[in-house]
Amino acid sequence: AMSNCGYMKELGLGTNLDEEEAIRFYRSAAGRGCVEAAYNLGRLHIFTKTIYDDFDLGREWLHKAAKMGSGDAYNLLGCIEYKGLKVKRDYEQARQFFLQAERLGNAAAKNNLAWLYQHGYGVPRDLEKARHYYTESAAMGYSSAQCNLGYLYYHGLGVEKNLPQAFELFRRAVEAENSTAMFNLALLHLDPDSAYHEPARAAFLLKKCALEGFTEARDLLEQIRAKEASGRA
Repeated sequence: AMSNCGYMKELGLGTNLDEEEAIRFYRSAAGRGCVEAAYNLGRLHIFTKTIYDDFDLGREWLHKAAKMGSGDAYNLLGCIEYKGLKVKRDYEQARQFFLQAERLGNAAAKNNLAWLYQHGYGVPRDLEKARHYYTESAAMGYSSAQCNLGYLYYHGLGVEKNLPQAFELFRRAVEAENSTAMFNLALLHLDPDSAYHEPARAAFLLKKCALEGFTEARDLLEQIRAKEASGRA
């Protein structure tokens, strides 16, 4: 209950937004052994833009939460190492944290492991392992993994090219409002050689992506409009 109160105070859900009060609630709950509160305390200290910004303290709480069995904490620690967020970038350390989170059934970590293997970050490139982890994460409903797995099938990377499978995966991720999936699905709809050629639907998806700040979608829309304008000239 204290952790939930902290979350509501942090986001201002049904109450006034108050990070100081949120931290107090999180600390109280974490002191009672609440894993979620320890994780939220770490996350807040690392990502807040207020006076409570304290990276070292935040990472300390994430380590505590991880030792308490938080897959989210292990995954976030992995992301810190992967991105080199206020630390020297370390792909191998990131992989170790992602593995710990993956063993706890964390869908985001499965996706992140797959990403490392797909691109060969700190490990030999292994598209079979990438497909394996993406598949597990996608089955858990994680939209980024659905999108990334769809990309493999769309381009035939480590798997036989399969546009129906790519379409279905992109569609599921789009239902979760995944912008990258919207863009990829739009590309599929723009392909004149595919059974999914539907320019009007592609334009709708690209507009939606562009409104969310997706630069590639905005640029592609401008190209399409310029081509249409030159065709009418």
